[in-house]
Amino acid sequence: QTLVKRQALNDDELHLSSEDGGGKYQIQKELNDGMLLRNLLVEDAPWVDSRWPYSSKKSVVMIQRQLRADTMNATATGYSCCLGIEDNGNLVGCIMRHRNGSLGILHVDEAYRRQGLGTILLSEASSSMIKRAEPLMCYIVDGNTQSEELFTSLGWSKVNINDKRGTGKRRAKRLWTCRQ
Repeated sequence: QTLVKRQALNDDELHLSSEDGGGKYQIQKELNDGMLLRNLLVEDAPWVDSRWPYSSKKSVVMIQRQLRADTMNATATGYSCCLGIEDNGNLVGCIMRHRNGSLGILHVDEAYRRQGLGTILLSEASSSMIKRAEPLMCYIVDGNTQSEELFTSLGWSKVNINDKRGTGKRRAKRLWTCRQ
């Protein structure tokens, strides 16, 4: 596999690149308006945690562990499933692959919503999982209509549509999958 520094959005894949020969692999793709899609780094964990509604005292460590595992997989396979979007060097969106194999922590900062960034993150992470021969799955909390609509628009579906819907603090996380 040829290592490249950046790829334009209309190319099919993200590619592995090595920054300054230092051995830190990154996956990068230039997006419209100068934004950059790239793999998340361990250093990004506090930013990701600060946007996650389920943040806790231990969640930064959990996110760092997930990012390390994804970096190891990306180094071996060339495909990262933990991705972020930068604008002018600042993260504005992310998606992660949990250690159980599910996608989650999909977030786009408020000022960047309705621009298709969530679609890009989900599409690229899903594509990477397929290329890594991993099943596509995620868990969406009942009532998260933005996520439900995005995932549905990209071919995902709830596994047990007839399950009782949770309410209040007992909203259930539902398994969603996508045919490959």
